[in-house]
This record gives sequence, C-alpha cells and structure tokens, in this order.
Amino acid sequence: MRTNTDMADFETWIRHHSEDNIFEYNGEIIDSEKAFRASGLHSQAKPSYQDWLASIS
Repeated sequence: MRTNTDMADFETWIRHHSEDNIFEYNGEIIDSEKAFRASGLHSQAKPSYQDWLASIS
C-alpha cells in the first residue's frame, strides 16, 4: 500500500526524469528502458525509483 508521501516522491521522480522519456500512457508509467525492452533492445538505465529515493534520503 502506498502512502501519500510515497506517491509524492514517485511523482517527483517522474518529473525529475521527464526529459528522460518517462511518461504516462493509459494510466501506466512508461520509461525509456521499458520501451527498449519491449522492442528487444536495452538502453542505459536511468536511476531506478528506489535508487533515486535512497539518494535523496
């Protein structure tokens, strides 16, 4: 279960990396790594949400 703080942190992470092709599509968060994996390719991963959260803590 996510708390309001979790959602605020998640939304901040999305805004922070929005220039890195992280966007919402049909209510689902899509990032460049997911798009690359879906096409059978791999990109340099952006900081994961968990890594980013640990870096600001």
